[in-house]
Amino acid sequence: MKKLFAFDLDGTILGENNRVSEFNFEALKLSKKLGNINAIATGRGISKVLPLFNEETINNFDYFVCSNGAVIYDIKNKKTYVLGKLDNSIFEIIRKYADDNKLIFTIDSIDHNCTILPDGKIPNWLNTENKMDLNILNICNIPELQNKISNNDFHIVQIATRNPKESAKKITSEISELLKKYETSIFLTNSVYTDVNPLGINKLKGLDKVLELEGLNYENLVTFGDSGNDITMLKSAKLSFAMENGTSEAKKVATKTIGQNNTNTIGETIIEILNLSLR
Repeated sequence: MKKLFAFDLDGTILGENNRVSEFNFEALKLSKKLGNINAIATGRGISKVLPLFNEETINNFDYFVCSNGAVIYDIKNKKTYVLGKLDNSIFEIIRKYADDNKLIFTIDSIDHNCTILPDGKIPNWLNTENKMDLNILNICNIPELQNKISNNDFHIVQIATRNPKESAKKITSEISELLKKYETSIFLTNSVYTDVNPLGINKLKGLDKVLELEGLNYENLVTFGDSGNDITMLKSAKLSFAMENGTSEAKKVATKTIGQNNTNTIGETIIEILNLSLR
Protein backbone atom coordinates (compact mmCIF):
# COMPACT_ATOMS: atom_id res chain seq x y z
CA MET A 1 0.00 0.00 0.00
CA LYS A 2 1.27 3.46 -0.95
CA LYS A 3 2.15 5.59 2.05
CA LEU A 4 2.36 9.27 2.89
CA PHE A 5 5.21 9.71 5.37
CA ALA A 6 4.95 13.06 7.20
CA PHE A 7 7.71 14.40 9.46
CA ASP A 8 7.86 17.27 11.88
CA LEU A 9 11.15 19.18 11.62
CA ASP A 10 12.48 20.58 14.92
CA GLY A 11 12.90 17.89 17.54
CA THR A 12 11.96 15.16 15.06
CA ILE A 13 13.71 14.69 11.70
CA LEU A 14 16.21 17.50 12.37
CA GLY A 15 19.04 16.71 14.74
CA GLU A 16 20.47 19.18 17.23
CA ASN A 17 22.66 20.53 14.39
CA ASN A 18 19.53 21.52 12.40
CA ARG A 19 20.27 18.84 9.80
CA VAL A 20 18.77 15.57 8.59
CA SER A 21 21.25 12.71 9.03
CA GLU A 22 22.67 11.00 5.96
CA PHE A 23 21.14 7.68 7.03
CA ASN A 24 17.68 9.25 7.35
CA PHE A 25 18.07 10.84 3.91
CA GLU A 26 18.90 7.41 2.44
CA ALA A 27 15.72 6.00 3.99
CA LEU A 28 13.69 8.89 2.52
CA LYS A 29 15.27 8.24 -0.88
CA LEU A 30 14.28 4.55 -0.65
CA SER A 31 10.73 5.51 0.32
CA LYS A 32 10.39 7.66 -2.79
CA LYS A 33 11.99 5.02 -5.00
CA LEU A 34 9.29 2.58 -3.88
CA GLY A 35 6.55 5.05 -4.90
CA ASN A 36 5.65 6.60 -1.56
CA ILE A 37 5.09 10.28 -0.74
CA ASN A 38 7.37 12.13 1.70
CA ALA A 39 6.26 15.36 3.37
CA ILE A 40 7.55 17.79 5.96
CA ALA A 41 4.87 19.05 8.38
CA THR A 42 6.25 21.94 10.40
CA GLY A 43 5.41 25.07 12.32
CA ARG A 44 8.11 26.90 10.35
CA GLY A 45 7.14 29.22 7.51
CA ILE A 46 8.16 28.18 4.00
CA SER A 47 11.06 30.66 3.91
CA LYS A 48 12.56 28.92 6.99
CA VAL A 49 12.20 25.47 5.43
CA LEU A 50 13.64 25.92 1.93
CA PRO A 51 17.16 26.94 3.12
CA LEU A 52 17.52 23.60 4.94
CA PHE A 53 17.71 21.66 1.69
CA ASN A 54 19.82 21.81 -1.45
CA GLU A 55 18.75 20.82 -4.97
CA GLU A 56 19.57 17.16 -4.32
CA THR A 57 18.13 16.70 -0.83
CA ILE A 58 14.88 18.58 -1.52
CA ASN A 59 14.08 15.91 -4.10
CA ASN A 60 13.60 13.43 -1.24
CA PHE A 61 10.36 15.27 -0.44
CA ASP A 62 7.13 15.88 -2.32
CA TYR A 63 5.37 18.44 -0.11
CA PHE A 64 6.18 20.96 2.60
CA VAL A 65 3.25 21.55 4.97
CA CYS A 66 4.28 24.83 6.62
CA SER A 67 3.05 27.26 9.28
CA ASN A 68 1.26 24.41 11.07
CA GLY A 69 -0.80 23.53 8.01
CA ALA A 70 -1.74 27.00 6.80
CA VAL A 71 0.48 26.74 3.71
CA ILE A 72 1.24 23.69 1.54
CA TYR A 73 4.03 23.77 -1.03
CA ASP A 74 3.96 21.18 -3.83
CA ILE A 75 7.69 20.83 -4.57
CA LYS A 76 7.48 19.11 -7.96
CA ASN A 77 4.90 21.49 -9.40
CA LYS A 78 6.15 24.55 -7.45
CA LYS A 79 2.56 25.28 -6.45
CA THR A 80 1.41 26.84 -3.17
CA TYR A 81 -1.93 26.23 -1.44
CA VAL A 82 -3.13 28.57 1.34
CA LEU A 83 -5.68 27.09 3.76
CA GLY A 84 -6.21 30.04 6.11
CA LYS A 85 -5.25 33.58 7.15
CA LEU A 86 -5.27 35.47 10.45
CA ASP A 87 -7.04 38.74 11.20
CA ASN A 88 -4.34 41.38 10.62
CA SER A 89 -5.30 43.25 13.81
CA ILE A 90 -3.78 40.39 15.83
CA PHE A 91 -0.32 41.59 14.76
CA GLU A 92 -0.25 44.67 17.00
CA ILE A 93 -1.76 42.80 19.98
CA ILE A 94 0.96 40.15 19.96
CA ARG A 95 3.73 42.59 19.03
CA LYS A 96 2.96 44.69 22.11
CA TYR A 97 2.76 41.61 24.34
CA ALA A 98 6.08 40.32 22.96
CA ASP A 99 7.71 43.71 23.42
CA ASP A 100 6.45 44.05 27.01
CA ASN A 101 7.71 40.55 27.89
CA LYS A 102 11.01 40.68 25.94
CA LEU A 103 10.02 37.81 23.62
CA ILE A 104 11.17 37.01 20.11
CA PHE A 105 8.27 37.61 17.70
CA THR A 106 7.97 36.00 14.26
CA ILE A 107 5.38 36.56 11.57
CA ASP A 108 4.71 34.46 8.45
CA SER A 109 2.89 35.45 5.30
CA ILE A 110 2.37 33.17 2.30
CA ASP A 111 5.89 33.69 0.99
CA HIS A 112 7.65 35.84 3.58
CA ASN A 113 8.92 35.43 7.13
CA CYS A 114 10.49 37.98 9.44
CA THR A 115 11.41 38.34 13.10
CA ILE A 116 11.33 41.16 15.64
CA LEU A 117 13.92 40.86 18.43
CA PRO A 118 13.32 42.45 21.85
CA ASP A 119 15.32 45.69 21.99
CA GLY A 120 16.79 44.71 18.62
CA LYS A 121 18.96 41.86 19.95
CA ILE A 122 18.92 38.18 20.90
CA PRO A 123 17.74 38.11 24.55
CA ASN A 124 20.09 36.82 27.25
CA TRP A 125 17.70 34.03 28.25
CA LEU A 126 18.17 32.35 24.86
CA ASN A 127 21.89 31.73 25.42
CA THR A 128 21.17 28.61 27.47
CA GLU A 129 18.54 27.18 25.12
CA ASN A 130 18.49 25.47 21.70
CA LYS A 131 18.22 28.22 19.07
CA MET A 132 16.57 25.85 16.52
CA ASP A 133 15.22 27.86 13.56
CA LEU A 134 16.81 31.13 14.74
CA ASN A 135 19.87 30.28 12.63
CA ILE A 136 17.73 31.47 9.70
CA LEU A 137 16.82 35.00 10.73
CA ASN A 138 15.26 37.75 8.63
CA ILE A 139 14.83 40.89 10.75
CA CYS A 140 11.56 42.76 10.15
CA ASN A 141 11.51 46.32 8.86
CA ILE A 142 8.74 47.27 11.31
CA PRO A 143 7.43 50.50 9.67
CA GLU A 144 7.35 48.80 6.27
CA LEU A 145 5.63 45.74 7.72
CA GLN A 146 3.05 47.85 9.58
CA ASN A 147 2.30 49.75 6.38
CA LYS A 148 1.78 46.54 4.40
CA ILE A 149 -0.48 45.09 7.08
CA SER A 150 -2.58 48.25 7.36
CA ASN A 151 -2.99 48.29 3.56
CA ASN A 152 -3.86 44.56 3.51
CA ASP A 153 -0.79 43.85 1.36
CA PHE A 154 0.48 41.23 3.83
CA HIS A 155 -1.68 38.20 4.56
CA ILE A 156 -0.67 36.67 7.89
CA VAL A 157 -0.81 32.86 8.07
CA GLN A 158 1.00 32.48 11.40
CA ILE A 159 2.37 34.50 14.29
CA ALA A 160 4.70 32.98 16.87
CA THR A 161 6.57 34.02 19.98
CA ARG A 162 9.75 32.31 21.17
CA ASN A 163 9.58 32.12 24.94
CA PRO A 164 11.86 31.17 27.84
CA LYS A 165 11.14 27.48 28.44
CA GLU A 166 10.19 27.90 32.10
CA SER A 167 7.44 30.44 31.33
CA ALA A 168 6.24 29.16 27.92
CA LYS A 169 3.04 27.52 29.21
CA LYS A 170 2.06 30.67 31.10
CA ILE A 171 2.76 32.85 28.05
CA THR A 172 0.71 30.55 25.81
CA SER A 173 -2.20 30.78 28.26
CA GLU A 174 -1.96 34.59 28.40
CA ILE A 175 -1.84 34.91 24.60
CA SER A 176 -4.87 32.62 24.33
CA GLU A 177 -6.72 34.95 26.71
CA LEU A 178 -5.67 38.05 24.73
CA LEU A 179 -7.00 36.53 21.51
CA LYS A 180 -10.15 34.87 22.83
CA LYS A 181 -12.43 37.03 20.66
CA TYR A 182 -10.49 36.15 17.49
CA GLU A 183 -10.78 32.96 15.45
CA THR A 184 -7.44 31.30 16.18
CA SER A 185 -5.82 27.94 16.88
CA ILE A 186 -2.98 28.27 19.41
CA PHE A 187 -0.29 25.67 20.12
CA LEU A 188 2.67 25.34 22.47
CA THR A 189 5.38 23.92 20.22
CA ASN A 190 8.70 22.32 21.19
CA SER A 191 8.01 23.54 24.76
CA VAL A 192 9.17 27.08 23.80
CA TYR A 193 7.07 28.48 20.92
CA THR A 194 3.56 29.89 21.11
CA ASP A 195 2.13 29.43 17.59
CA VAL A 196 -0.97 31.37 16.57
CA ASN A 197 -2.78 30.10 13.46
CA PRO A 198 -6.18 30.61 11.84
CA LEU A 199 -9.00 28.70 13.55
CA GLY A 200 -9.17 25.07 12.44
CA ILE A 201 -5.70 25.13 10.92
CA ASN A 202 -3.29 22.47 12.11
CA LYS A 203 -0.83 20.01 10.61
CA LEU A 204 -3.51 17.37 10.04
CA LYS A 205 -5.60 19.89 8.08
CA GLY A 206 -2.57 20.51 5.85
CA LEU A 207 -1.97 16.79 5.42
CA ASP A 208 -5.67 16.36 4.56
CA LYS A 209 -5.00 18.54 1.52
CA VAL A 210 -1.95 16.47 0.54
CA LEU A 211 -3.96 13.24 0.92
CA GLU A 212 -6.70 14.75 -1.27
CA LEU A 213 -4.18 15.75 -3.95
CA GLU A 214 -2.68 12.25 -3.94
CA GLY A 215 -5.98 10.33 -3.74
CA LEU A 216 -5.04 8.79 -0.38
CA ASN A 217 -6.61 8.58 3.10
CA TYR A 218 -5.62 8.12 6.75
CA GLU A 219 -4.98 4.40 6.13
CA ASN A 220 -1.99 5.55 4.03
CA LEU A 221 -0.72 8.11 6.55
CA VAL A 222 2.40 7.59 8.71
CA THR A 223 3.45 10.50 10.93
CA PHE A 224 6.41 11.42 13.13
CA GLY A 225 6.41 14.22 15.73
CA ASP A 226 7.43 15.34 19.18
CA SER A 227 5.26 18.23 20.36
CA GLY A 228 1.87 19.86 20.91
CA ASN A 229 1.40 20.96 17.31
CA ASP A 230 1.96 17.36 16.13
CA ILE A 231 -0.85 15.82 18.17
CA THR A 232 -3.59 16.08 15.52
CA MET A 233 -1.50 14.26 12.91
CA LEU A 234 -0.15 11.70 15.40
CA LYS A 235 -3.67 10.90 16.62
CA SER A 236 -5.31 10.43 13.19
CA ALA A 237 -2.64 8.55 11.22
CA LYS A 238 -2.77 4.79 10.65
CA LEU A 239 0.74 4.65 12.15
CA SER A 240 2.33 7.40 14.23
CA PHE A 241 5.63 7.74 16.05
CA ALA A 242 6.58 10.11 18.85
CA MET A 243 10.21 10.88 19.58
CA GLU A 244 11.80 9.84 22.87
CA ASN A 245 12.72 13.52 23.38
CA GLY A 246 9.09 14.54 22.78
CA THR A 247 6.38 15.68 25.16
CA SER A 248 4.28 13.29 27.20
CA GLU A 249 1.19 14.48 25.28
CA ALA A 250 2.74 13.48 21.94
CA LYS A 251 3.83 10.09 23.28
CA LYS A 252 0.38 9.43 24.70
CA VAL A 253 -1.42 9.70 21.33
CA ALA A 254 1.22 8.07 19.09
CA THR A 255 1.18 4.42 18.08
CA LYS A 256 4.72 4.01 19.38
CA THR A 257 7.59 6.01 20.87
CA ILE A 258 10.94 5.63 19.08
CA GLY A 259 14.44 7.03 19.74
CA GLN A 260 15.85 10.53 20.00
CA ASN A 261 15.84 13.04 17.14
CA ASN A 262 19.65 13.15 16.96
CA THR A 263 19.86 9.43 16.05
CA ASN A 264 18.97 7.37 12.96
CA THR A 265 15.75 6.10 14.55
CA ILE A 266 13.48 7.67 11.91
CA GLY A 267 15.38 6.10 9.03
CA GLU A 268 15.36 2.74 10.80
CA THR A 269 11.59 3.00 11.35
CA ILE A 270 10.96 3.92 7.69
CA ILE A 271 12.97 0.93 6.49
CA GLU A 272 11.14 -1.38 8.89
CA ILE A 273 7.76 -0.18 7.57
CA LEU A 274 8.92 -0.50 3.94
CA ASN A 275 10.17 -4.05 4.57
CA LEU A 276 6.82 -5.01 6.11
CA SER A 277 5.00 -3.51 3.11
CA LEU A 278 7.06 -5.59 0.67
CA ARG A 279 6.28 -8.93 2.36
